[in-house]
Amino acid sequence: MWRLAFTLVLLHAMPARAATDYPLMGIGLGSCSVFASQHRQWGVTIETSYFAWAQGFMSGLNLAAPHAGREARNLKAITTEEQEARLRSYCDQHPGADYIDAVIDLYGSLPRISKITRSGK
Repeated sequence: MWRLAFTLVLLHAMPARAATDYPLMGIGLGSCSVFASQHRQWGVTIETSYFAWAQGFMSGLNLAAPHAGREARNLKAITTEEQEARLRSYCDQHPGADYIDAVIDLYGSLPRISKITRSGK
């Protein structure tokens, strides 16, 4: 009897495999048109969420760059305000694109750096 109970507990504790795998998640996977609409409605409040996602995504690309044989990008080459403006501009010009496309475009425009430091300086 205890074996049956133990087995049931283990089966219940094991996570079910998702029907679909999700290698990326977050607010930045929405479309540019949704971002633009939300930005018009909520302004800086929603932009802060999108931009935080963008910064995390670009930081992740930088951490993976050396392992992929690429150089990282300087995330402080232009100001935060300029980066946000470029993302808005990209989405305004490409309403059918996804926000992540705007982020990848921004990332690709930043100058390369050869050394990554975790201090953020």
